[in-house]
Amino acid sequence: MSDDTEATFDTVRLEKPMSQAELIFQAIRDALKEEPGSHDRTMRMADVQSLLAAYIDGEYETDCKEAKASETDENMDGRLTHADFQAAWLAAMMRLVKRSGLSGKEYVEG
Repeated sequence: MSDDTEATFDTVRLEKPMSQAELIFQAIRDALKEEPGSHDRTMRMADVQSLLAAYIDGEYETDCKEAKASETDENMDGRLTHADFQAAWLAAMMRLVKRSGLSGKEYVEG
């Protein structure tokens, strides 16, 4: 590989290691930057779910089944939308984060 086509990467040094909760919230933030209903958002949300794998419980699985069902419902103008599914999936993830104690008072109050 020639010098002009070689990939270069910047190295970032953290002052302290990131907690699992910080990684999860960063992944959620990255997912929300993608366009609603897009494949890219779905893929980033799958990354969030991977970070949450150790905490997945029966309630989350039920929430996800309900989210998937929302994808087949018609919205107000009669169109089907993948964005509805993503919104319901994200809500299920946030409830799981809260149930798992990953949110802490500094992140989510209530």
